[in-house]
Amino acid sequence: MVSQRKLWEVNYLRDRAAGRARYVDAEPARRRLSELAAAHVPIRTLGRATGLSGAAIHEIIHGTRTHVQRATATAVAGLSLQRIYSTQSTGHVPRIGAVRRIE
Repeated sequence: MVSQRKLWEVNYLRDRAAGRARYVDAEPARRRLSELAAAHVPIRTLGRATGLSGAAIHEIIHGTRTHVQRATATAVAGLSLQRIYSTQSTGHVPRIGAVRRIE
């Protein structure tokens, strides 16, 4: 059985030999995520849509991360409001407001 580390190294060396950078500038991703956050899309929802954690999304938006993986940049570039909300489960209403009112 081949380890994950070995697979990563082989893929890294292939990308390097082909001249493909694994990391790209985070600025386009930061701008796109900032636009969506300004449209009141929750950070956790953005994370679910891109496959990243909420903390990673937060770091990209606030400029802490200056580079992101190419796959992340591609995922963020493909985000739209329609695409984000069409993947959400239907019929679910967050219970937080009701719980607060009951308390």
